[in-house]
Amino acid sequence: MDDCLSSSSEFTEFETIQSELRQLLQRGGMTLHKWCSSYSPTTAQEFPLDRNSEEIQVKTLGMIWNSVSDTFTYKANVNINHSYTKRDVLSQIARIYDPVGLLGPVISKAKIFMQQLWLLKLDWYEILPPDISQQWENFIKTLPDLEKIKIPRCFLKTNAIRVILHGFADASSKGCGVAIYFQTVPIDEESKFRFLCSKSRVAPTKIMTIPMLELSACLLLSKRTHKVISALKMQIESVQLWSDSTIALAWINTPLNLLKTFVSNRVSQIQQFSKDFHWKHIPSECNPADLISRGLDVKALAANDLWWKGPDLENLTASTPDSLRVSSFVTDECYSNELKTIPELTLKLNIDSNFIDNLLDLTNNFHKLIRILAFIFRCFSRTKTSIQTCHKNETIANLLASEGIKWKFLPPRAPNFGGLWETGVKSFKYHLKRVVRSSKLTLEEFLTVIVQIEGILNSRPLTPLSTDTDDFQVLTPGHLLIGKPINAIPEPDVTDKKDILLNKWQKTQKYV
Repeated sequence: MDDCLSSSSEFTEFETIQSELRQLLQRGGMTLHKWCSSYSPTTAQEFPLDRNSEEIQVKTLGMIWNSVSDTFTYKANVNINHSYTKRDVLSQIARIYDPVGLLGPVISKAKIFMQQLWLLKLDWYEILPPDISQQWENFIKTLPDLEKIKIPRCFLKTNAIRVILHGFADASSKGCGVAIYFQTVPIDEESKFRFLCSKSRVAPTKIMTIPMLELSACLLLSKRTHKVISALKMQIESVQLWSDSTIALAWINTPLNLLKTFVSNRVSQIQQFSKDFHWKHIPSECNPADLISRGLDVKALAANDLWWKGPDLENLTASTPDSLRVSSFVTDECYSNELKTIPELTLKLNIDSNFIDNLLDLTNNFHKLIRILAFIFRCFSRTKTSIQTCHKNETIANLLASEGIKWKFLPPRAPNFGGLWETGVKSFKYHLKRVVRSSKLTLEEFLTVIVQIEGILNSRPLTPLSTDTDDFQVLTPGHLLIGKPINAIPEPDVTDKKDILLNKWQKTQKYV
């Protein structure tokens, strides 16, 4: 059985948890021991624990917990042998167990180094090149400094009146990462950031632009923030997500139909996960996630206040603009490829002024010109009125009704309303494509083929003309068009003849 971790704000609640756990596991014959608490020695005397008084450090989940200072720290066992393989590198990285990402920049640097080994296509037991081996040795020599890092276990103040969640995202050509911080607003203290968790990923080997990587980091941040909120199960006043990429922020606020497929798919997920969150811009020098995207060694991370304490609230508020504007003058090619330039369009308006000249050529009588213009304008006006009148004319309506003619409205782009004739058009296209294919016909040949297909379709039988079994005459659409079947004079069969031996007429008949 593994260790059990729990926390409570009151000591009486802790006693209840201990009693319930003991009773529950006692049913299976298991006894819990090695109890440890961060309470003061006075309280510990009233509540005896199963450990020595000198035992103030307890191993849990790959970390070391100091029960007196109530802080977490790490301890790494480093094996320096000056000759490393890819297997040794991966084994050393796996020993640094960091479930919540407290050592995000260090883990990110190790992941980036491991990706470089994969790109070199080295075998598992192949010795690393001297320069690569020296880089790895310099990195692992700093791992013992992990013991100097002290991370407070409790991040939530009991006297907090407001809780705000801040998430930061950043990406580089090497990797991307996110960092999430807690901001508590206590009653009588200054509001501060408290580090909560982080997540890092290496950049894909496929070449991608920096804005695309930044957008992937924003997607990772929105997913991670959603999981954190679900795990905390507490009331959070607001969630603010930050990125130093103005292009990624502009994509998030752009309709999906205006974006490319790669960007649109990720923006759709971001909008789904962060529909209740607020996206804001932050300068790169104030972004803690920038440390993950580039990686740090242990010594640099231990002395980095931006990572442990978060950005300064005053500088963060002052550096947040009300609106974002992307400058069109960008020297970075990765950013320039993603910027959309405004198309320049020049229109030339051709104004024809020959109308008046043509009127003056007709006559030099001013009054006659006035009558001509008046006649034209009157014609336009009366034509419009006449069309509207004919649409509701009772005489035309009665005539159409007597002839059995009905008007049927067909909505645009709705072929199902005219299914009968749409089927005829489909049949015509079917025969035309099968017989002509990629042949190039002259206009006369094309018209001949069209007429022949029309005759074939209009010669299809509809119903017998008589009940006599010896009478093979049937009613066809041709009877309705010309009063008799559309039958042409039989032509000789030229189906099996080569095209080079046929004249144009026979070639057209072969198509049909």
